[in-house]
Amino acid sequence: VARAPAAPARSVSPPTAPSVKALAPTNAPRAPPATPPAKAPPPTPTSACPTPAGGHTLESWISQKNLGKYEAKLRDLAGDIHDLLEMTDADADELIADCGMPKLAARRFKKALLELGAPVHA
Repeated sequence: VARAPAAPARSVSPPTAPSVKALAPTNAPRAPPATPPAKAPPPTPTSACPTPAGGHTLESWISQKNLGKYEAKLRDLAGDIHDLLEMTDADADELIADCGMPKLAARRFKKALLELGAPVHA
């Protein structure tokens, strides 16, 4: 009886496990979802028109120009700072006379009106 030649011995390795991706535990804390940057609220207008004099109100403008002594008369004449833009030289001279404003205060008042954009001459 003839024997068939023996097959060469193969080295048999144990079956390999399929590759497994490393997964984070399900109870691990997650990063919060990215939120879009918050929008700034729109500016709230203080009046219907842009305010002259750097956003001053009539009261703050009077105070800044050191005309507080004449505030009552100015408020009687002008409801707000926008009204001062309509003052003419004649209006300013009339107010100066009504208030008994001294010469230098009158000059400061007219200069302040001019800075606002009123059609006056300092």
